Amino acid sequence: MNKKNEYNQFLIKEAKKYGIKAIAYDESLSYVELVKGNKKSLFCGGVICDKSSASAVSLCRQKHYSYNYLKKNNYSVLPQIKTNSISSLNVFLKKYKEVVIKPLNQKQGKGVTVGINNKKELQSAFKLAQKYTKSVIAEKYFSSEDLRVLVVNYKDIFAVKRVPANIIGDGKSNIKQLITKKNKKGFPGKRWLGIEVDDVLIAFLRKQKYTLSSVPQKDETIFLRGTANVHTGGEAHDVTNELPIEIKKEALCLAKRLKLPVIGVDYLVSSDYKKRYIIELESEPGIKLHHNPVVGKKRNPSKSIFEIAFGRL
Repeated sequence: MNKKNEYNQFLIKEAKKYGIKAIAYDESLSYVELVKGNKKSLFCGGVICDKSSASAVSLCRQKHYSYNYLKKNNYSVLPQIKTNSISSLNVFLKKYKEVVIKPLNQKQGKGVTVGINNKKELQSAFKLAQKYTKSVIAEKYFSSEDLRVLVVNYKDIFAVKRVPANIIGDGKSNIKQLITKKNKKGFPGKRWLGIEVDDVLIAFLRKQKYTLSSVPQKDETIFLRGTANVHTGGEAHDVTNELPIEIKKEALCLAKRLKLPVIGVDYLVSSDYKKRYIIELESEPGIKLHHNPVVGKKRNPSKSIFEIAFGRL
């Protein structure tokens, strides 16, 4: 049985609230046509519709091409290279001291290693990324917060900061036990997918001189991954109301320039937003994290998406 597209599945569920009929064209829900009155609109991946620029969708799917686009158009980006050579990566590491390695075109934080500062870690990160793509991306590391800005219908803006998977010590339980407790308790009604214990998590703990058997002090926060994606246990915190106007304008400008009625612009930002770098453009951004953030106000980007096709609801 084909795995259902979670983004279109969510869109269908939300459409019912507005009396919008959804027609799926296969069991996987890869393509769904929304119908209201005499208007129709075909959707792919929950957000790509028949008004989305095909060339821009393709550009966003290739991280290095979108990086080149941003750089040539004078957006703030971090130094980056695309390569399939470990020797090139070693040169890049020597120049920038601390780097990030990621696959060329993966989503959801898969194959990404953050904060690499030695050749041994670099070799491991290269092998991990190459499980997904032969060529990889190396990027200068910037200690920062992870910000997703979602622009819908060239006017509605939503924002979350994504916090990496973490646990908070109780002074008694070890890290493995704290992960189990957090996974069991979860965040009812919130967009949170739990924390998986894997080699990447164990390596990230080791880098901080912890193991799964370590017992954190009471109220001590231990981060478990370098990436903040919700698919790897990250938490979405809504920051829509505090988003600076400059970032809103920049993200809106990109949406219009690329002719994408729905786009996610991923930033690395300092806590005060004064420093910022665009790290990725998402033509298929997930929207559920805005509907049900772990912290902050619930938003409704689905309604804005439906208004692309059917006008004001």
